[in-house]
Amino acid sequence: MDRTNTAKNPMKLAILCGSVRMGRKSIHVARHLETTFQSNPAFESVELLDLADFNLPMMQERRGQHPNLPAAAEKLGIALENADALMVVTPEYNGSYPGVLKNALDYYLDEYRKKPVGIVSVSSGSMGGNLAHKELTVMFMRIGAFVSPSRLYVSEVGKMFEEDGNAVGERYLKASARFADEFAWFADAITSASR
Repeated sequence: MDRTNTAKNPMKLAILCGSVRMGRKSIHVARHLETTFQSNPAFESVELLDLADFNLPMMQERRGQHPNLPAAAEKLGIALENADALMVVTPEYNGSYPGVLKNALDYYLDEYRKKPVGIVSVSSGSMGGNLAHKELTVMFMRIGAFVSPSRLYVSEVGKMFEEDGNAVGERYLKASARFADEFAWFADAITSASR
């Protein structure tokens, strides 16, 4: 069911790619979702925030409490704060989400509160990064974000995307389109209720 045309107020979406690893495949998923959401009328803007572009140092204190916050952390914080909704794309490494993503997420707190959050997990195996997905869900719920009940698990990511990042997996394309539609409806419901 297409619910995206019912958006009361077009939203700003930030898509956070949570890996900096060489040869990472999660960036392909993030870029594909960026394109998908850009064509969705529920969103007035979509910004891809690639952690590889920020080079964040190890977090010593949160934004707003740090006496000399690194410029990259402030830049990312402003983007997160300005977004009406957040999408996190994470690979699963060693049964969890990457340390670089944990480090980045820990810089912020208020930037997530009462914000709709979608989680997309990626793996080369058959489980689609479900352990990383569960851990991120718990973390975001704990700090007061509204986590979308719709889920996107991207399993066997190497079969879903060509080397150049072109999405070719029919299973992925159908699942991601459905997820985008459902997340747009969810994000609109949350942001409309909080305005």
